[in-house]
Amino acid sequence: MSPTLKIDTFRNFKSVCFPSDPIKKTKRVEEKPRLAASISAIVPKSTKLCKNRPLSLRTDVMNKNFFRAFRRELKAEFNAFIVENNYSKGVGKRTFRGNLNKFAAHFIESSRVAKSHSELTSEPDFIETLGVLINSVTMKKILTEKAQSRIAAVNDLLNLYSHKKFEEYTNLPAISLIMMMLFEKVQVWEMMSHHPALETNKEVYAEHIQKIIDSRSVS
Repeated sequence: MSPTLKIDTFRNFKSVCFPSDPIKKTKRVEEKPRLAASISAIVPKSTKLCKNRPLSLRTDVMNKNFFRAFRRELKAEFNAFIVENNYSKGVGKRTFRGNLNKFAAHFIESSRVAKSHSELTSEPDFIETLGVLINSVTMKKILTEKAQSRIAAVNDLLNLYSHKKFEEYTNLPAISLIMMMLFEKVQVWEMMSHHPALETNKEVYAEHIQKIIDSRSVS
């Protein structure tokens, strides 16, 4: 078992998450500039979360919007992988399972942080969790009755939200690791630009997402 890896690991690649200017993707990840003045470049020092914030900036609403955006970005990565490799786009159980296994192998192989947690990524639960985040409808047909709770957890998080559920679910080792792996590939400013709810209030969301990232760990 590898030692606990705090999400502080993001300090090593925060430039991937919050660069002050858009950065073209390169093969050499290490050449991307560090996030020394990252958050300050996006979030002015004067920016504070107002107590009397509008409904759209309530913590529960922001958490759900972030989680939806996170899942959509993950699904976009999956779909792009399928297209690039000319795999079948079918969503039947057999086709999806095969594509999911191929994507998971690619996702893990191309991730630096995943290599430090091979004991976690090698577990069947990891791929199943990845599948639920990407396509819960198809995974419901694939998972055993015992494993259906993974789908219920995602649905409850969005439809029967509570801060406790959000914290417990997003702090699960597999979820935290998938989050870290995704943000190695997708910059947070880029994710926000794909989702109007986040883009409209990008300064506040940038600060909020940073707090979520910093508070996650993988054991």
